Amino acid sequence: MDKKNSLTIQFRTETSNDCDLQFADFIIDGKSLFDQFRKYDVVPSLGWGIKEYQDEMVSYFLMQKPHPLLWYRVPVLVCSHCGDLECGFISAKIERIGNTIVWKDFYK
Repeated sequence: MDKKNSLTIQFRTETSNDCDLQFADFIIDGKSLFDQFRKYDVVPSLGWGIKEYQDEMVSYFLMQKPHPLLWYRVPVLVCSHCGDLECGFISAKIERIGNTIVWKDFYK
């Protein structure tokens, strides 16, 4: 297996179009996923929105059930204004290999 990366979560507030966005940023090996994909006007899909939305997203990340449209791909970053996949998103395939969770094949 390839090198294992470290993943931490950092809650952030950013301003976009005069609107404050609050979300849970994924920090992978010390680098912000939000900062790496900022040019696409997307934010991490966790840490904002209504409770039901968050519960659904967590169930996809924990592989408790497949996403209804993406199956075992998870929308990691979504539209920064509404979270709707129709507006654009970046997904990753998530799988479990032994005790390791692997995120791969990021796709816009």
